[in-house]
Amino acid sequence: MTRDSSIFVFLVFLSFAAFFVVHPFTMVGGDEGRFAQDALRIGRGETPIADYGTRAPILSWFIYASTELFGRSLLAFRSPVIIFSSLTTGVLFLLGKELFSRNVGICAALLFALIPFTLYNNVVIKTEALATLLTCAAAFCLIKGLHAEDSQKWRWLFYAGIAMGIAYVERTTAVIFMFTSALAVCWYAFRLSGRFNQKVIADVCGQGVALMAGVIIGFLPVFLYIGFHNWDRAISMWLSYEPIKLGASTKEVEYANSVSSVYGFLRSWALSFVENLAVQAGLLFIGFVIFLMGVVQMIFPTRDTIRKIMLVSMAFILFGSFAYHALNIYRIGTFRPDVFLFLFIFSLPVFSIFWFYEIRENRLKDFFIKNRDAVLFICFWIGVHIIAFSLYIPGYMREMVPQLSLAAGALFAVFPWQTVNKMTIAVLFVSLGGLWGVSASWFADPVIGWWWRQGSINETAAFLAEHTAPGERVFAANPLPVILAERHTVADITSYAMVFVKNPDERHSTFPSPHEMLALLEANPPRYTVIDGRMESHFFRAHPFFEEFVKSNYKQVAVFGTGRRRDWTEVWELKK
Repeated sequence: MTRDSSIFVFLVFLSFAAFFVVHPFTMVGGDEGRFAQDALRIGRGETPIADYGTRAPILSWFIYASTELFGRSLLAFRSPVIIFSSLTTGVLFLLGKELFSRNVGICAALLFALIPFTLYNNVVIKTEALATLLTCAAAFCLIKGLHAEDSQKWRWLFYAGIAMGIAYVERTTAVIFMFTSALAVCWYAFRLSGRFNQKVIADVCGQGVALMAGVIIGFLPVFLYIGFHNWDRAISMWLSYEPIKLGASTKEVEYANSVSSVYGFLRSWALSFVENLAVQAGLLFIGFVIFLMGVVQMIFPTRDTIRKIMLVSMAFILFGSFAYHALNIYRIGTFRPDVFLFLFIFSLPVFSIFWFYEIRENRLKDFFIKNRDAVLFICFWIGVHIIAFSLYIPGYMREMVPQLSLAAGALFAVFPWQTVNKMTIAVLFVSLGGLWGVSASWFADPVIGWWWRQGSINETAAFLAEHTAPGERVFAANPLPVILAERHTVADITSYAMVFVKNPDERHSTFPSPHEMLALLEANPPRYTVIDGRMESHFFRAHPFFEEFVKSNYKQVAVFGTGRRRDWTEVWELKK
């Protein structure tokens, strides 16, 4: 086994062990039951439904295989995600080594695996796990191809296309990396001659054909499989503009609005992005901002005025966003003041130390110049994500963690540790550890999204298993406790089918419309209804007649959870 292979295996097992240890302490996400539900459909010989355009079926097949091996449990449902996330750590090491050096690859992989953001999110069932693994694999193959001789170039680019095609099947946001790869191919071809000429254009077209051929090969098998069972469903999932329309609607972008309204949206989203990324992944955020400063130094090495304006602007984005949100914390009521306070305290020394060595002393200049291609590739990758997530495609920050890890890992790996006094190193390590702690404290009590304690879910499942018969149906928006009890939800509904429709008579995908769902409930009312935050949001608030039906026909018989808004579950029984 080669040295790189040994490091790859070690990093994969290290991250797997970390995810496995963290798993029992994580909260349960609102969408995890949906994936388990799709896995059980596969077991019944049905095709996965994948409740809207950005979710696709591949992960559900792996979850089904896991339940066949280990039975029904939260850990069994999550095992494929944990494995994919662990493999991503190893692939990220290979990518970092290919872009920069072995040390950068190790540092980026460790950041990816061990920061609280990924320790927490990479065990929760989401399609980002497999899509991120495939995108990192595509990035590795792409860079290998761009660095390879002509005889090997096309093979690596073809492999990169295959990985992108499969990733697009799993999550349509993978199209973002397709744009990133196009920018990278153009840049690598252009930088050899310094201008676009006939040869450069021919090279770009040839490489694009190799990538696209791979994308088609990777995309077609699952697409044709789903299309064979439901052609309209396959088209709507992957070959329509629905994901873009959905993204625009969820971000409340009305393109006919005034310029000021669009500006307000962009400003609000950007501040939210900075806020969430800084709080949940402080190490990566600080590394990203410092990395951008190095990019400014690289692009404007002699234009002192422009460089200073850019650097001051970045400093304002970093500290201005903290100050702005700190002033509104009590009004908004989302984040705890102590989190922001300590985030600011620990960020300031790290930022100051890197400012001194990178900007004042200019000690990292040679690194950025020597690795210009790799640095710009990361900038392309991050930049395209930010633009796409801002305007069109609904996305999540965990899809940006690999490239942010590469940016931060590169800085931490090449920092001139040997020339820095021990006191500075001590301050830097304490501050970095503090940033880790701030993120960990946030995840110890998350306040965004729908979350339940594992205990609440398991207690609800135990109650349902004790009070219902095998095969009995339960009315629930979050199907996970019903599935763990080995029971069924009414119509195997996903709550998105109710909240995404515009009127009660409209159907979402293959699910019944809200009025049809109500008719099913009235014709054969189940003995038990599970009420929680998702039921209130997706059923009751979207269509009040569901709440009226439950409150008129059922009575509360059990309550589980802490009683807080995102950790409570009530079980209601049909009145005699």
